[in-house]
Order: sequence, then structure tokens, then C-alpha cells
Amino acid sequence: MARQTDEQFLQEHYQWFQKSYHWHDKAVSLRAMANALYSKALPGLRRYEKARNVALKELQHRSIVPIKAVEPDVLPAIALYGVALENAFKGLMVSKDLTLIGARKLSPKLRSHKLVELARDAGISLSPSEEYLLKWVSEVVIWKGRYPVPTNTERATHMFHPLDNVTLESTRSKFQELRAVFARIEKALPRRRMRLRFGALVRLDD
Repeated sequence: MARQTDEQFLQEHYQWFQKSYHWHDKAVSLRAMANALYSKALPGLRRYEKARNVALKELQHRSIVPIKAVEPDVLPAIALYGVALENAFKGLMVSKDLTLIGARKLSPKLRSHKLVELARDAGISLSPSEEYLLKWVSEVVIWKGRYPVPTNTERATHMFHPLDNVTLESTRSKFQELRAVFARIEKALPRRRMRLRFGALVRLDD
């Protein structure tokens, strides 16, 4: 049997891989990794919170007080959760409109990272608080979770954002809101009867 090239494989299966459950499966995997990173960051968040509270008390007597703990970087975890939501929204969009599934290339509507727009296109309503959060998470997905600076100076207005402030409670609150949005997407997705994940090894003889 002749071995398929990557291009041949894609041409044969490209449409199938865009089924709503593939988007959802990827979303679930990304969400699990985001939650794992969040759990890993919790001890550091607690240490930072404690050191920050000590510094706040000392600030009553001094003009500048260092926070004697390393500020945890939780943005990679939030970025992963943002990409999970992105995949979940797109899965819901595809489940409602099969014309979005392309035979040779991804629909432009499925290439966006703008979570608020994707929520609208998927038919998921957002509260003002959720919309504010998801606009920020989109920036985290695009650059804040990956780069130390924006990709160009035109994004300088987003260099500092109120939601960038890291505290234990603010991080918990963010994840609670993200989980609530994800749960609503899952509830709107078509129900699957079963999910099978089998692996196999194939020997390719020359």
C-alpha cells in the first residue's frame, strides 16, 4: 500500500477534522492544561498575596515598600483557557452552520482570536463583566501570554490593563468566569452518544 503524503491525507480528511466534536475535543484538552497550569501557580499566588499584604501594612510608615516575593505569571494559563474557549466557540459555530466547513481551507470566520465576536457568532450571550474579561483574554491569547511586548507599537494602549493586576482573588475570579462561559458553550453543543479515543501503531515498510 502506497504511503499517503501529508497533503493527500489533508485533502481526504480536511473536512472531517472540522466537525464540531473535534473542535470541542481540542477545547477540552486545552482547558485541562490551563487548569493544570492554574493549579501549579496557586502556591506562588498565595506567597505573593501574603508578601503583598505585609508590604501594604509597611506602606503606612514608608513611601516605597518592596513586595518580597516573585509575582507569578498566570497569563500562559489564561492564554490556554482563551484558546480553549476559541475552539469551543468555533465548534458551536460549525454545529450550527455546516457551510463553515471548507474542503481545502479554513473559513475566515474560524480564524479569529476575538472571543467576544466569536461568542456573538456562536450565539452565546455574555454579561458586561464577561465581555470585558474576554476582550482582555483575546489580548492575552494574541500576545500577552506569549510575548513580553505587543507585536507592534500600535498596541501600546493595551500594554497595561486593569486585569493585568495579579492577586489570588482576581485570578480565581477570572477562572470562575471563564469556566462559566465554557459550561454554557458545552450546554449549547449537540450531545454526543459516545467518545472513543483509541491509539494504534502502524509499521511503514519501505
